[in-house]
Amino acid sequence: MVSRSSHLASAFAAMVLLGCSGIPSRSEDQPSENMRASRAAIVVGQDDRKQLYEAGPALHDAARGSAVAIFYKQHLGLSRAPTAQIRALTASAALGLCPEARFSSEPSAALCSGVLIDDDLVATAGHCLGETIDDGELACKQLRLAFGYWYDGAQAPLSVAAGDVFECKRVVLLERDAGDFAVVQLDRPVTAPRKPAPLATRAPSFTTELGAASYGAGLPLKLQDAVHVLDLLDDGPSFVSDVDSFSGSSGGPLFDESGQVFGLVTQGEADWAWGTGCALPKMTEQSDEHAQRVDQLLSALCTSGWPTTVCGKGPSCGDGACNSHETHESCASDCAQVACGDGLCAVSERGECTADCNAFDEVPSTWPLSPEAYLRSHAPREYSASGGCRLAGEPGSQPRLAPLVALALLWLGRARKRGRERVPQSSF
Repeated sequence: MVSRSSHLASAFAAMVLLGCSGIPSRSEDQPSENMRASRAAIVVGQDDRKQLYEAGPALHDAARGSAVAIFYKQHLGLSRAPTAQIRALTASAALGLCPEARFSSEPSAALCSGVLIDDDLVATAGHCLGETIDDGELACKQLRLAFGYWYDGAQAPLSVAAGDVFECKRVVLLERDAGDFAVVQLDRPVTAPRKPAPLATRAPSFTTELGAASYGAGLPLKLQDAVHVLDLLDDGPSFVSDVDSFSGSSGGPLFDESGQVFGLVTQGEADWAWGTGCALPKMTEQSDEHAQRVDQLLSALCTSGWPTTVCGKGPSCGDGACNSHETHESCASDCAQVACGDGLCAVSERGECTADCNAFDEVPSTWPLSPEAYLRSHAPREYSASGGCRLAGEPGSQPRLAPLVALALLWLGRARKRGRERVPQSSF
């Protein structure tokens, strides 16, 4: 179990380290404020989460076919093995949960949730990728997406088939102003038994009963029946529901009984109940859990002109977009030749191209931020006579240690003042 003092010590050490290593701005490697808010635990009423195998047939089938877990690459390793390597602490150790907390012994590996909407497109919350398209493209190279991160039975082992693991090829759409949604393209098409979920073309109504599917707290897939719409927020980009939302839930789909997606979990209350050295999710009878309306995502995707059957416009060679069914051999004008070192781990390169497929294997599973942040923060350093530090190979880098130390001390003081009101925020 992670104690409160160890959380603070780790945060202090990380601040000192980052101050000496030239880590880029928060939007590149750390959660935005909205992301922090949506990553806290909140349970409305009683905890209604279920394992995949415990859910009713309609929600079970919709989630099994289209629910996608999104990982930083250090938490989902690939080699020549037929299964992926899930590299994670238990939720108890990673998040400081009490032993009696539900699912606390399960791994906490996923960063966000998503849903398959075309055979090579996944929709998720925009803040899972950052604030801008540039942020998103940087994040894309550090992510893997996978089906099968769930339990198929009470005694079934947790195993993700390597064939169910996909690379993020590019960011097709990222909205952080008029909404909170993103669409990413996978490195290849998804085949049966997985299948895209249809998107609603209208807002839900107060009578629309929904079911939620997400990887909250980084856990294997959890489902929730009977999620109710509580507020339509004046027909804005989001609506409020009574979904039980946890860290990692962001981007999780809200299905109706037909399997149609009406919303994506985006933002909610940030609060934990702090006990004696460990945490439990806060229980509340009132909800402020927001979900992004997918009809607005659908409109934005179709307006963007991206060739997809979702918008009634199938891809064709020469349209400037390398669709997952196209290759360099079939359409050289749209698709570049697959090559080791191009930053994308093609299936044919697994176990063959370390630069593309195993670049982040050295990042510890306990590292909660992006793998690029770890590599930069652990780069060789040179120390100057003045007591400052800079990365080797970066002449002229300005020392940043003193301001970060001061900030760390201030942060620690404020944390101590808050006492045991909440668990420090996890980066998952």
